[in-house]
Amino acid sequence: MKTYPASRWGERARGPAVVAVLATWCGHCTRAKPELAGASERLGGAVPVLTVDADRHPALVDAWGVQGFPTIFFVSTLGERHEYDGPRTAKAIADWACAESGGCRRR
Repeated sequence: MKTYPASRWGERARGPAVVAVLATWCGHCTRAKPELAGASERLGGAVPVLTVDADRHPALVDAWGVQGFPTIFFVSTLGERHEYDGPRTAKAIADWACAESGGCRRR
């Protein structure tokens, strides 16, 4: 799992990728980090899992309409964002990312 500057995931972002918008003060975000890392491991690079620090990049939070934390998106190759609303487990996130990407090989 990698942390990228918000400029990499601005309005013209392209995927496929899972992008998690996290806040440093957020307890749910702290609990989500190991699950996101697990999803990244399960995906084995087929769909990268990236994080953006909401505290450092409020313009992205506003542009993407983030209302709470953590917020997890799938960003398609066309730059479309789909928000994740399922269980916050590594398996569920990885399964969702593979389905959103049209299928992928997983570990």
